[in-house]
Amino acid sequence: MITRDQALKIIDEKKTLPNIKKHMLAVEAIMRALARKFAKDMEEEWGLAGLLHDADYSSDVPENLQGIQVSQYLAERGFEV
Repeated sequence: MITRDQALKIIDEKKTLPNIKKHMLAVEAIMRALARKFAKDMEEEWGLAGLLHDADYSSDVPENLQGIQVSQYLAERGFEV
């Protein structure tokens, strides 16, 4: 499984806009809180899903491919998606 540090590095590699990065960090925090309430053994997975959910968000990525491209990017680097 990808680590949080690896996920943050990928976000930086993808040159994520600062406001989008703030949003992703906020969603990570929310997802971790939800996991503590509903799926305690899945907090890391839920948090990473929140952190990476918009890693491919940009104006040059069609809306229907957002989420798909980051999954492909992670898979190409050997991470389980």
